[in-house]
Amino acid sequence: MSIVVLCQNYASSSWCLDELVQIMKCSDKGTKRPVLPVFYQVEPSDVRHQRNQYEKDMMSHENRYCNDLNKVKEWRLALYEVCGLSGKHCAENSYESDVIMNIVEEVSAKVPPEPLYIKHPIDFGSQFEVVESLLDTKSHDTLCMLILYGDVETKKSTFAGELYNKIKHQFQAASFLDKVRIKSRGIPNSLENLQETLLSGMCVHKKPRIGSTLKGSSDIKQSLHNKRVLLVLDDVDSIEQLDSLAGGSDWFGLGSRIIITTRDVNVLDKYELNGVKVMKYCIDEGEFKSMEGAKSNHEQDKDLQEDIVGFVEIFNEIVEKLKENESCTEVVSIIGMGGLGKTTLARKIYNNNKVKKLFSCCGWVTISKDYKAKDVLTSLVNGWGLSKSTTEYKVLSEKEQKSKVQEHLDRNKYLIVLDDLWEPEVWDEVESLFPNNKSGNTILITSRNDEVANYTRSKSYYPPFLDKNESWKLFCKVFGTQQCPPVLEMSIVTKMETFQCGFLPLAIVTLAGIVVKKKRLTVEWMRIMRNVIWYLAKDNNGVMNVLKLSYDNLLQRLKPCFLYFAVFPEDYRIPVKQLIQLWIAKGLIQPPKSGTSSAGKLEDMAKEYLNELVDRSFVLVARKRSNGSLSVCRIHDLLRDLCISESKADNEFEICTEKDIHSMDMKKFCRLSLRSPEFDDWRSFTNQ
Repeated sequence: MSIVVLCQNYASSSWCLDELVQIMKCSDKGTKRPVLPVFYQVEPSDVRHQRNQYEKDMMSHENRYCNDLNKVKEWRLALYEVCGLSGKHCAENSYESDVIMNIVEEVSAKVPPEPLYIKHPIDFGSQFEVVESLLDTKSHDTLCMLILYGDVETKKSTFAGELYNKIKHQFQAASFLDKVRIKSRGIPNSLENLQETLLSGMCVHKKPRIGSTLKGSSDIKQSLHNKRVLLVLDDVDSIEQLDSLAGGSDWFGLGSRIIITTRDVNVLDKYELNGVKVMKYCIDEGEFKSMEGAKSNHEQDKDLQEDIVGFVEIFNEIVEKLKENESCTEVVSIIGMGGLGKTTLARKIYNNNKVKKLFSCCGWVTISKDYKAKDVLTSLVNGWGLSKSTTEYKVLSEKEQKSKVQEHLDRNKYLIVLDDLWEPEVWDEVESLFPNNKSGNTILITSRNDEVANYTRSKSYYPPFLDKNESWKLFCKVFGTQQCPPVLEMSIVTKMETFQCGFLPLAIVTLAGIVVKKKRLTVEWMRIMRNVIWYLAKDNNGVMNVLKLSYDNLLQRLKPCFLYFAVFPEDYRIPVKQLIQLWIAKGLIQPPKSGTSSAGKLEDMAKEYLNELVDRSFVLVARKRSNGSLSVCRIHDLLRDLCISESKADNEFEICTEKDIHSMDMKKFCRLSLRSPEFDDWRSFTNQ
């Protein structure tokens, strides 16, 4: 935007007049970009018709440039044209502060808004290039909708926000509506408010009629049908939201782009918008899917082999299990530590065409640790469209919602996914929702806690860690289509071999995402490979945050026992008897307030603590005795690093190296804990 301040002696400067000519040319007389003239203590008519001081100055220029009168004509024309634009007049008797405020308001209304504030920016690198090519923003002859989905909610929203900031200048109007799911729940006239926000973002100031989204829909269509717009709807979870905010292909002009982020991409499967090209892109996996035409079963099976790295066998087992069930309602669970790929595996099963054909009704509910029973009902009621309108949804009681869900399920053979079930007690609250109509229904659970599987009496599956070859295959898949240099391949494979407990899929994806953003230099790759843990911890939305979430939810009595694993060297196989004695000696096993605290009882409690840590996927089983009890355990390298980072603040434990143990430096090792009256056998243990 250009602001031209025209004062009494403005025309005396040939430099100012040359600049004015260029401003009017570049802005196409104020039509391509705004030009705001400010008449400072001069009458606009004097400038327009070159009177008084302006007449004297222009006559002086004609005398000076008598051999180039065309230049003077250009100056006169520019002065005449700029006065034809809407401007501000600052007279001699006016307050300059008032004029300045008026100018600020005028400028604020015309210039584009500030970019969205991104709290934790992420360098998405090549993913931006892929998505931009899908959107094809230079094309003005199509209307496109892109659905962004994935397991990490903040990642989708951040990606959409950064993409919005990057491309919004290419459109006539743009609007970003964040947290649509939250803002359309339990708030009076929520969708009407969102419609108003959408229009306001597009610089259209109309207020929808309270209690009806029809007026807002009409206003959106009437105001934007001939404009090329960019609309981002963040965290959409029902078709009703889309119908109210982007309900028709004739609402927006050709060349418009609609970007949607969602937790459950299947909610939008039933959404149809004639004349709109709809595409899907998975942020977590860098995976693109077009909704134009379905793949054959053979093509789908081939894609499956490529997509589910390390999980093909367990995927096939679960799908066969779903096929076999023809009568009762069966519970199937996928159990493992955070970042192992449980949700990804469940999502692949849920989205599979063969599975879809088995069930007439499918639903996905993310439970999470902040579970509320009503949220499950709300998600299902809206996902299946069981409420006819927003108004009806708001007046439904929890009992009425439950009745609608049960009636719907009772008429269908259903598959329900309960993703991220943290505690077994939650099952008591949700189990009653699902009727057993003896149609061969399945409830698929993902959890970090093996106690959930035991409590629900489910058939349990435990996804394994990836081996070296699988890790490399997944790394290359995320790394992209570019050929990975042999030097990098050798260093990464070697590094993966050092993780004797296997490698987490989420860690592989995070690591590949870090590597792909670096320069293609050997020194850069070597630096990353030498400091893998540090780079993983640095990633704001990566694996360490997922593991930290599990730790934060751990029972308080188990946290010190878990953190104690930091004293053992990396990849050390820990004898259970030794670990229990150390826990007791350190005072980590607290006896009950009533009753005796004999060594035997403390040992039993310690074994119970250890079993709980194993159930919650914090500790790995290395070897069992013939009677099934745990003999040797170990801890994943990433979890050990979490132990170290969490215990450093307390300065409670001293880290022990493998050299200390193998060299029998018991002075240091025993200083950790062994001086305790509750440790009956510490002398014999020291000798051992």
